[in-house]
Amino acid sequence: MSSRTVITLDNISDAAILTDPENRIVGWNPGAERLFGYACAEATGQNAEMLYGPSQASLIASWPCTDRRTGETRFVRKDGTEGVCEIATLPLHDPQGRPLATMAVYRDITERKRAEQYQAARDAVRRVLAGSESLAEASHSLLWAISEALDWLWAALWLPDPRAGVLRCHHIWQASNFRPSGFRRASQQARFAPAADMPGRVWAHRECISIPDLAIAKPTPRLSAAIQVGLRSAAYFPVLTEGPDGGVIELFGRPTRPDNDALLECVQALGRQLGQFVDQKQAAATSLAPRPATG
Repeated sequence: MSSRTVITLDNISDAAILTDPENRIVGWNPGAERLFGYACAEATGQNAEMLYGPSQASLIASWPCTDRRTGETRFVRKDGTEGVCEIATLPLHDPQGRPLATMAVYRDITERKRAEQYQAARDAVRRVLAGSESLAEASHSLLWAISEALDWLWAALWLPDPRAGVLRCHHIWQASNFRPSGFRRASQQARFAPAADMPGRVWAHRECISIPDLAIAKPTPRLSAAIQVGLRSAAYFPVLTEGPDGGVIELFGRPTRPDNDALLECVQALGRQLGQFVDQKQAAATSLAPRPATG
């Protein structure tokens, strides 16, 4: 790589890399170090597939080497967390037209995409609730909508059993490519008293919890069981009703996730949204109930 190319890369404020025709990294600017987390010495000589994962890398590698291309792609940081970026590629050729390298420039749009995801989740929940008479009735569509919008692999709705004073698993949604039958059966049979394990804690304290990496979280039986089936991140939030009968929604994912306040704000908003729905339905049912005769 020429000194002119080095200067060009270093003058680009966004992340920029060069790859040779075998997709090995031969150029790496400070922006790439900030975005991906690898120092130049760590990245140079490595296959660029490590930045995207095999499926995305294959897609980008299939772009014609004679064309400039732009698009969006997921990327993987050194710490294992994922993001989304805009990518523009520019093929470089020698005077005879033979490919020398490809320059790729990345702009991190993770926060923008995350905000779009969170709004999509709120909109999806509103649509599901508009056609439902109860939280229990809406449970499947609700868990699917939240998981699809926020990119989770597993979701469960835990509802209180007033007689036993515990949480029971009312409904489970899981992605079609994730079928841990043992974990599902154990979830359906589980009971959580107030403050017991993660569902009971969220139920008792009415707090939202995000766990970016289960491997370094304080272990509980529930989280340990999730790790055993390949799950790596989680989020919990309460259904924020006026009374104690709201329940808890549990979300699990396969990749680790960045620890961010925006997720907690999103699930807290969803919890309020669901709680208001439950309260309104209960108030409507109470107003329609026959009143005892007087006199």
